Amino acid sequence: MEKEQENILLDKIEQKMAGLADKAKAGMISEGAFKQGIEELTGKINSIDNTNTVNELKSALDSLNKDFQTLKESRVEKRTIVEDVQEAIKILVSNIENGKAHEKVAIKTVGDMLTSTNVAGTGAQPQRLTTLGEIKLPVPLAFQLCNVFNISEGIITDVSQTGEEGGAAATAEGEAKEQYDFNITGAQYATTYVNSYVTVTRNMLKNFGYLENFITQRLMKKVMDKVSSYVFEGSGSAPVWKGINQTGFHTDWAAGGYAATLAKPTLLQALIIGVGQCRTLYHEPNGILMNPADRAHLLIDIIEKQINLPQLLISNGELFVDGVQVYATGHVTSDKFYIGDWSKSNVAIQSGFEMYVDPYTGLKTNKITILGEMLGIHFVQATDIGAFISGDISDAVTALTSS
Repeated sequence: MEKEQENILLDKIEQKMAGLADKAKAGMISEGAFKQGIEELTGKINSIDNTNTVNELKSALDSLNKDFQTLKESRVEKRTIVEDVQEAIKILVSNIENGKAHEKVAIKTVGDMLTSTNVAGTGAQPQRLTTLGEIKLPVPLAFQLCNVFNISEGIITDVSQTGEEGGAAATAEGEAKEQYDFNITGAQYATTYVNSYVTVTRNMLKNFGYLENFITQRLMKKVMDKVSSYVFEGSGSAPVWKGINQTGFHTDWAAGGYAATLAKPTLLQALIIGVGQCRTLYHEPNGILMNPADRAHLLIDIIEKQINLPQLLISNGELFVDGVQVYATGHVTSDKFYIGDWSKSNVAIQSGFEMYVDPYTGLKTNKITILGEMLGIHFVQATDIGAFISGDISDAVTALTSS
């Protein structure tokens, strides 16, 4: 055999031996097929003239055969699916030949793959949402209903007419004309800051890419939330703003001629009386504010008693009492209501919402402080206290109940 042909044959023998070895390790070859492969290789090896090469190849072939036998013994029950299927086919063919076409043949099944049992390490990796779930706050109605305007100075003076005397009248010829006079009084209100800040580490800002923007928006919402809270129910104890609930900024609800006249009075009736009281004081109310739970109670009471009055209107989910819309807000305490012309509720802003970032104070501890604040004040002019009627629901219903 020529040298070139011998080299080609050697390459084929080596490839064949490598293929047999791979299949044997993977359990993808039967014993019969392996023996047939060995015999074919032995025949090809014997055709080689070089004695040393023949001996080396035969030695390698013996080692391959021993490895196969060792693998076969270690596998025992660990047969491959290919072998199971091949054996199953033989059984089925035999059964068909013997008239047992419907004989069932059991084939070993592969187990289900589960993350908990088939994945090494931590398994499935968590994925963080790109937005942060936000705690809800009441809608800041003060910025929707009230008279919000800008001022340049830190103190605003309310100049109002008080103590009028005399008036206007018809007079006969030659008689003295009707004299009229009044006083001018002033009340001053100093602006104060409403603010909030967050101190956060640089690491946290890096780990949550959206956190800085979220903090900015959240601080603005918190400040506006507190401003609305102060406008409706601020204590007025410096530096807290004075709210509609405080004496001097409203008129108390009064039953008037309806006191102790109704057998089973309702909240609806109390509100209608309050709206009338506001109009009696020459103000036209544009909003009734109450706690969400109390507004729900009002609606349930209307539905339960099947109240159908021209003074009541429900349109697109909005409730109107005697032409005045009822608003629900968490900024009003339970059992309270405020009826008013909210354009007379003044929110004077000296400095709108501003953000400040201080990266230096906490530099040693790797912290940043973010501050949000607004500078302003709330007030009602002395001549407008009749524009707001304040009442307690339980007290109003009691006042209307006949004995």
